Amino acid sequence: MEAAQDVEKMKGELKDKEKTLVVAQEKSVVLLQEITASTAKAEKKKAEVQQVKDTLAGEAEVIGQQKDAVEKDLESAKPMLEEADNAVKQITPKDIGLLKAFKSPPTMVTPAPQPATLTSAPASSPDSNPVVPTRAPGEDGLRRGRHPLREGDRSDGRRGDRDQG
Repeated sequence: MEAAQDVEKMKGELKDKEKTLVVAQEKSVVLLQEITASTAKAEKKKAEVQQVKDTLAGEAEVIGQQKDAVEKDLESAKPMLEEADNAVKQITPKDIGLLKAFKSPPTMVTPAPQPATLTSAPASSPDSNPVVPTRAPGEDGLRRGRHPLREGDRSDGRRGDRDQG
C-alpha cells in the first residue's frame, strides 16, 4: 500500500511538473521566435552596413585615384610655377615704369600682371576662400585685332595714315 501511495504521489508531482514543462516550452518557443526575428534584423542591418562599407571603399578608391592624378598634375605644374616665379622676380621697377609710360600697353603685356600677383601673393590659410579677380571677355578696354601703333602700316614701311606728299 505504501508503494501505491508513493506512485499516486509521484503521479501528482509528475502532472505538476508537466504543467510547468508546458509553460516553459511555450516561453521557450516565444523566446526562440524573438531571437530569430532579432537575428534576422541584425543580419539585415549587417548587410546594409556591408553595402555602405563597400560603397565607401569604392568611393575611397576613386578619390585616391583622383588625388594621385591631381598630385601628378601638381608635380608637372611645379616647374612652370617656378619658372613663372623666377620671371616675376626678374621684373624691375624700371620695367614697370616702362609699362606705365604706355598710353595703352601692348595686348600681350596686359594679362601678365594678374598671374604675377597671384604667384607672388602670400599663401592664404586653407580655411579662407581666395578671391581671384576675373574679367569677362571684352571688359579689359583693349581693342582687339591689329596693334594700335601698326594700324595703317604699309608693306613699304611707310605709315598709311600719313600724307605721303
